Amino acid sequence: MDNLKKYSLLDEVYSHCIASLRGFILVEDQLTSPKEIQNKIIWINLQTALVHGVIVANYILSPKKKAKNRTNYLQKILRPTKESPLYTRNARNYLIHIDEKFDHWINDNDNYNGMLESVLKDRKSFNYLQDSKKFVRRVLLLKERIFIYQVNTEIREIELNPVLEELDEIRKKIEKNLNDLENGSNDFYLFRP
Repeated sequence: MDNLKKYSLLDEVYSHCIASLRGFILVEDQLTSPKEIQNKIIWINLQTALVHGVIVANYILSPKKKAKNRTNYLQKILRPTKESPLYTRNARNYLIHIDEKFDHWINDNDNYNGMLESVLKDRKSFNYLQDSKKFVRRVLLLKERIFIYQVNTEIREIELNPVLEELDEIRKKIEKNLNDLENGSNDFYLFRP
């Protein structure tokens, strides 16, 4: 892969890192504002952060044969570990199966006496509300920074802090590699406003 292709690929992944991190920043801003903490926009910001995080993971970890050059290059410089939250498919599965949550809710409503969509103080608050058999559309635990959702009868969780930390590490590594490519290459020229 030549330097221009490397640069273009890194720049694309970097853009999605930044978009994801900005989504997390917007969520954090809302969580610190008493007026905004229960605003529905928090879910849009969280989904934005997760979507772009999933895109980053897809670039780095794609199992497709035609992606081998790309994934080998990115894994070599970014070095994600098997413990990386990007290796879990939780965020991807949440986003891909988002419609199935409603199918279950609509078709099996007799087992539930309501729907839960809220930012809650902590796990204890969530457990208390779950005793009343609510369908979990989406919940964010404030103290633990855990996103909880339900697919069919299964409650699933995404720890947000490790995802945020991993994306920030990827961002830093990409910035270094982009700078190295910019400063050490005569293969291409960048024109930026």
